[in-house]
Amino acid sequence: MHKQFTAWLRAAGLEPNDETSPKHWKVIDEYVPTAHEIIAFGRLFYGFKGQEDASLDKFGMALQDADTTFSMQDQKRQFSVFAGAELIATIERNQDEQLADLAALCLVCGGAQGTRTGVPVPDMPKAAARYIEGRTGKRASASVGAGEEGVDPKIKKLEGELTIVAEEANMLWWLISEFSRDRNQPWKRVGFPATSIIAGKELADLSQ
Repeated sequence: MHKQFTAWLRAAGLEPNDETSPKHWKVIDEYVPTAHEIIAFGRLFYGFKGQEDASLDKFGMALQDADTTFSMQDQKRQFSVFAGAELIATIERNQDEQLADLAALCLVCGGAQGTRTGVPVPDMPKAAARYIEGRTGKRASASVGAGEEGVDPKIKKLEGELTIVAEEANMLWWLISEFSRDRNQPWKRVGFPATSIIAGKELADLSQ
């Protein structure tokens, strides 16, 4: 069982069960979600979507098969924690970088720069942000291919790396600062409704 699983449950106000918690984690660890399911997990984790989302049925049924006492309808908060745990499991497995990236972005973006309240397990978005930071470093160190004719390939590679590092460093600082560049104030003072629009505009400004 994941070393943080019981801590995640307690952070959400749920008490782990020595008998059922290992069963729940086994399902989470072995389940391989589709991209559509990952988005549904993110929505459930942040309370955007209820258990009526059909894309959650397969995951919910797997949990119910492992633990007949579990109910998607009656244990909504527990189900939302399981959804977040599945996103973290997808990130840590990283069998498909695109799915891992999508899972991390769902957790990070759903937090709306720290303005969203009532997050079941605050450590999960933080773990996703650390993953994204690590991906930035890997991307910056990747080869950008051969240089143009007459240009030293090493110089061309360095130029490409610096461009990537500059863009992603700006985005990373913007992400962790929880501060609006346009409004010149913390996002918490901007408020959630305005943040939803302004944050998208600011992120577009940082994109090259």
